[in-house]
Amino acid sequence: MKIMYEAIKLGSCSKMNQVTDLRSAVKMFFTPQGREFCLVHNFPDLKTFRSYKGLDKFSIFVDEHDIEAENKDIALIHSHGDLFFTEGYHVVILMHGATATIHKGQYAAVTVEGEGATWLEI
Repeated sequence: MKIMYEAIKLGSCSKMNQVTDLRSAVKMFFTPQGREFCLVHNFPDLKTFRSYKGLDKFSIFVDEHDIEAENKDIALIHSHGDLFFTEGYHVVILMHGATATIHKGQYAAVTVEGEGATWLEI
C-alpha cells in the first residue's frame, strides 16, 4: 500500500510493516502510537483521506458536517460531528480542521486527539 511506504519515509515504527490493506491501516490509525504519529506528521494529508472511499464503515468521516454518533471511537477529517458518550472509554480523532461537540455523561471517558472539541456534560 502506498500509504504504508509514505509513513515509513516519515519515520513510522516497524509495526507499519504489518499494514497490508485498508482495514489494517485503520486499525493502526486508532492505536495510541498511530494517532500520535498521524497528528505529529499531519499524516495522511487531506487529499489522501479524500482518495479513499468507504472510510465511514471504519468510523472515519471525511468532508462530512452532520455526523451524529454515540458511544464509539471515531475520526473526523475536515468534518463536524455531534458525538454522544454515555458509557465506556472512547477515542475521538480530529484532523484537518475537524470540529466536534462532545456530549459526555458521568459514566463515559473520552480521549480527544487533535483540536476543535467543545465539551458538554450530559
